[in-house]
Amino acid sequence: MIVPAVRSLCWCASALAALVGVAAAQEPSPPPRPTAIVERTGSRLAQLDVTVAGPAGVVEALTREDFELRVDNRWVETFFVDRVCAPTVAEGAAESAPAAEAVGALAPPADSGPTLTVVFYFDQPHMTMAGRNRSIDIAKDMVSDLFGTRARGMIVSAARELKVFTDMTSDAATLLAALEALRNDPKHWDPFAMSEDQRLAEVQDEIRRDIDLGMGLARRYQQEEVWRAEQSIERVSMTLGRLAELDPPKALVYFSDTLRREPGRHYTDMFGARTLRSTEIAGQTAETSRLLMSNSFDRLYNKASALGVRFYAVQAQGLAGQSTLTQVSASRWRTAEDTLSSIAAETGGKAFVGGYRAETVGDAVLEDLRCLYLISFDPAGFDEDRALPVRLSAKRKDVEVQTRGRLVVESESAARLTRLMGAFATGTGQAAPLSLRVVPVEWIDGSYRALVQLVVPGTVVRGATWDVGASLVSRGKVREDVSGRVTVAEPGVTVVFEDEMSFPPGPFELVGVAHERTTDRILSGRLESDWPDPNEAVASIAAVAVLQPVEGAFTRDGASRISGSLAHGEADALRGDRPTALVGLVCRSSSSKEKLRVERSLSGDNAVPFEPLELDGGERCAQFRDLVPAGVMTEGEILYRVTVGGRGQTLAETTTRLVVGPDGGPS
Repeated sequence: MIVPAVRSLCWCASALAALVGVAAAQEPSPPPRPTAIVERTGSRLAQLDVTVAGPAGVVEALTREDFELRVDNRWVETFFVDRVCAPTVAEGAAESAPAAEAVGALAPPADSGPTLTVVFYFDQPHMTMAGRNRSIDIAKDMVSDLFGTRARGMIVSAARELKVFTDMTSDAATLLAALEALRNDPKHWDPFAMSEDQRLAEVQDEIRRDIDLGMGLARRYQQEEVWRAEQSIERVSMTLGRLAELDPPKALVYFSDTLRREPGRHYTDMFGARTLRSTEIAGQTAETSRLLMSNSFDRLYNKASALGVRFYAVQAQGLAGQSTLTQVSASRWRTAEDTLSSIAAETGGKAFVGGYRAETVGDAVLEDLRCLYLISFDPAGFDEDRALPVRLSAKRKDVEVQTRGRLVVESESAARLTRLMGAFATGTGQAAPLSLRVVPVEWIDGSYRALVQLVVPGTVVRGATWDVGASLVSRGKVREDVSGRVTVAEPGVTVVFEDEMSFPPGPFELVGVAHERTTDRILSGRLESDWPDPNEAVASIAAVAVLQPVEGAFTRDGASRISGSLAHGEADALRGDRPTALVGLVCRSSSSKEKLRVERSLSGDNAVPFEPLELDGGERCAQFRDLVPAGVMTEGEILYRVTVGGRGQTLAETTTRLVVGPDGGPS
C-alpha cells in the first residue's frame, strides 16, 4: 500500500498565541515612496522612460498634448508627462558631448535633479581576454565622467559565481578601486569565449574523420553554449531586482563579446543543409536552443521593462580577429553583435559593437540619460505580468522619441520576488543563519514533489515584517520561484515560510533570501543536493527528512499558525523530549513490476522497529512516515536505517545520522 502524501505535518500548540501575529502572504505592500506624480494620482503608476530629440527650446517644453500613447492596442487618454534631468556631465566629459541643439537644453546644476543609477555588469563566460581588459578600461572612463555628477553605481561580475565588487556608491574612488580588484581577481575571468576557435577546430577535425562523430561533437558543444547563455540571462535578470525600488534614470551597462540569441549555431553551420536535413541535429538541437533562448530573452526584456532599466550593451573586444574558419567566424561575430543590438533596442538603450573608443561609450550613455521624459498612467484594467506592446509618438514632426517597445505591469507577488532575488543575487556577503529544508512528498509526472521550508531566525525587532523568497535552480535553469510575507508581533520568534515545489531528478540548488523591512536586514541561504533518478536503479530512496514540532510563525498558502513541524539539518540537535517524524520516498524504475519491501529501524539504547511497507507492482513511488514518540530517543547519536528489498536481495539502503541533545536543549 502507499502511505498518503503528507501535505503538512503539524503538532498543535498554543504557547505563542499571545505573542505571534502572522500576516498572510497576500498582505498588501506599503504604498510606493511618494513622488510628485504619485501624490497627484494617489495610485500605483506604470511608467515609460522616453528620450526626446529635437530643436532646443522645443524639447524641454513638451507637454501632455504633444504625445500620443497606445498600450496593448488601446489608446491611453489620461497620462502625465514629467521631464526628469540628471545633472550636467563632469567638466572633462562635457567638452566631447554632442551639441545641446541635438537633444535640448542642458540639465540643471549638480545639486538638483534625480540621481543617475548605473550597474556595470561583466558577463565573464562571454568575454574574450581582450574584451575583459578593455571593458574594465571603458568602465573606469565612464566612472570618471559620470561620477563627477549626481550618480551612483555598483560593480557586478558573473564568472563561476556572481560577485558584487562594490555595492551601490556615489564615490568614484571606491568604484575605480573595485574595477582594479576585478581586473586582478583570477577567479573572475572565464576561458570559455577564448576557447571557441579551438572547439570549432575540433569539430572540423572530427568531420574529416567521420561525419556522424563530427555532428555528435557539434551538438555537445552547442548544448554547452545554450546552457551558459541561459545561465547568463538568469543571472542578469536577478541582478535587475537590485534596482526595483530606485528612481529613474536607471541603466545597466552590459559587457559581453559572445552572447548570442541562437547559441552554438555556428557549430551546425559547419554542415551542409542537405546533411542537416537528413539528421536529428537540425530539428532537435537548433530548434530547441532557439525556443529556449527566445523565452529567456523575453523574460529579461520583460523584467527590464517592469523596472524601467535601460541596457547599454558593449562588445568591448573591438573588431574580431581573423579565424581559420573565415565564414563561420564572420557569422558568429555578426550574430553576437546583432544580439547585443537587440538587447539595447528592446530596453530603450544603445549598443556599442564593432569597436568604440572608451570615452565615446561613456559620453553616449550620459547624453542618452541626461534628460528623459517620464510618461505615467494608471495601469488599472491592463493585464499584469504580461508584455504589453507600446506605441508612443510625438505629434510634432520636428521631435523624435525613443522608448522601449513593451511595458510590463508587475503584480505585487512578482514585484516582491523581484526585490528578493535582486537582494540575493547582489548581496555583499552579509551571511546570516537563514536555512532551507526539503521534505519529500511524492513522485508525480516525472518529478519529485517536496515541501520546502525557508527558516528565518528570530530578531530583536518587535513587529518585524519579512519578505521571503526561494528559487529552485536545476540543470542551470531557474525552475520555480515562491515568495511571501510574514509579520511577527513579538521579538525572538522564528519564521518558517512553506511552499511546495517540483524537483526534476538530478542535482539541484535552492537559494533563499529574506528581507526585514524595518531594519533593511537581508539574510540569504543556499542548499545544494541531489535527487536520484528512479530509472537508473531497480529501487531508489529519496532524501530522508527529520522533523520535530516547534513554536514559531509558520505560513503557507496564505494561512498562518503558531506552531508546526520543522525539518532539521544533519547538524541540528534534536530534542529527546519531543516526538520525531522521519519522512522519505521509495521509488522503483518504470520497468520494474515486482513487489518491494521497505524496512526501517532505529538504533540506540531504545531501538524502535517500524511496520514494513510493501509496494506492489503497480506502485511507482511510496512515501514512508515513521513517528518516534517523545522520550524514546536518549542523548547521543542514533542511526535511522532504511532498506529496500526484492528478488531476495537488498536493492537500496540509506542511513541517516540523528544527534539527540539533552532534554530541554536546543529546539
